[in-house]
Amino acid sequence: MDRKTKIIMALVSSVICVMAMVFTAIKHNSPKAEADGGYTIYHVESSDPLIFNGTVEAESIDTIYQDVTLGEITEIHVKDGQSVTEGDVLITYENDEIVEAKRNRERSVMNISNCKEDINLAMEREKKVKQQLNNAEKELSNLKSNDLEYELKKSGLEQDVAHYEASVESEKETIRTLERTLQGNEADLADVNENIASLEKSATTKVIASTEGIIILQEKGKADSSVPLIKIISEAVVVVGEVSEYDYATLSIDQEVTVKHVSVNEEIKGRITSIDRLASSKLESSGAMTYQFTVEIEQLIQYGFSVQIRLFTEKLVIPESAIVEKGEEKFVYVYENKKVNKKSIVTIEEGGLFIVSDGLEQGDKIIENPNEELEDGQEVMVIE
Repeated sequence: MDRKTKIIMALVSSVICVMAMVFTAIKHNSPKAEADGGYTIYHVESSDPLIFNGTVEAESIDTIYQDVTLGEITEIHVKDGQSVTEGDVLITYENDEIVEAKRNRERSVMNISNCKEDINLAMEREKKVKQQLNNAEKELSNLKSNDLEYELKKSGLEQDVAHYEASVESEKETIRTLERTLQGNEADLADVNENIASLEKSATTKVIASTEGIIILQEKGKADSSVPLIKIISEAVVVVGEVSEYDYATLSIDQEVTVKHVSVNEEIKGRITSIDRLASSKLESSGAMTYQFTVEIEQLIQYGFSVQIRLFTEKLVIPESAIVEKGEEKFVYVYENKKVNKKSIVTIEEGGLFIVSDGLEQGDKIIENPNEELEDGQEVMVIE
C-alpha cells in the first residue's frame, strides 16, 4: 500500500469515528422513548359516578292486622284514603267475655218478656175460671128444691163448682210460680248488666294510630287475618336502592347522591340514611349478592316510580400498569414540561380498581406504560 492510499484510508476512518461520536451524542441528548415512538399519558380524573337502580317508597308503612285475641271488631273508625295523625282511634274491639255477657243480657230480656206474657195469660185464664165459678155458685144457690130434677142438678152444679175452684187454685199457683221465675230473671238481668258495666272498663280495646299518614283500608282483612286490615302510609317518601357486593364498600351513611326519575331530566339531591347489613337478593347474571340502601330526598316523587341513584365518589382511579413498585416503595412518573418526575403514592384496591388515596391530584398526567429505563427527571416523548 502506497503512502497516498494510507492517507485516504486514515481520513475515511477519521470521518467514520466523528460520525459515530456525533450520533452517540445526539442519541444521548435526545428524549428516551419506547419502541412505539413514545410513552402513553394517562390523565388522572375522578371515577365516573356509580349508578344504582331504585324505587320510590313510603318512608314508613304501619301495617295493622285483625287481632282475634282481642275479641270481635265492633267498629272501624276510619275510611280508605283518610288522613290520620298519631293517636287517632282506628278500631274498637270487644273481647269474647263481654260479647258473651251481652248475649246473656239478650237472653235474660227475652226470658223476662216471655215470663210476663205467660203471667198475663194465666191471669186471663184465672179470671175466666172465676167467672165460671161464680156462675155455677149462683146457679146452685138459685136451684129450687121442688124441682123434679133438683137432686140431679144439684149434684152436677156442685161438681162444677169444685172443678172451677180447683182450676182457680191451679192458675193462682201458676201465676205465683211465674212471678218467682220473673223475679229470678230480673235478678239475672241485673247481674248481667253489672257484669257488663265492669267488663266494659277492661274488655273494650281500642287500636290507635302510631304514626300519621294516609289510610289504606282492605275489607278482605276482616275475613282473612293474614291480609292487613289497615295500612298507614306516610306522605313522606324515600328511595330504596340496590347495590351489589362489588360496590357495597363504596357506600356510607350521609353520603350525598342525586336521584333522577327515568322519564325526567331533573336530578334531585339526596342523602344515604341506611345500608342493610343482610343481603336481599342475588343477581341471576353474576350470582353476586345485592343489598338494599335508603336515600332521603329533598323533593317528593310519586310512590312506585323507578329512579336512578348516582353516587359521585370523587376517587382518583389509575391503571395498574402506571404503578411502579420497588421494594416497599410504590410510585408513578408524573409528566410535566416534557419531563417525568417520580412521585410516591398510596393506593387502595377496590373491586379490581386502584384508588389513589395520597400522592396525586385530579388533572395530573402520569406515564401509563413506564419501563425500567425511565428515570426521575428525564425528558421523554409522550403520546397523549
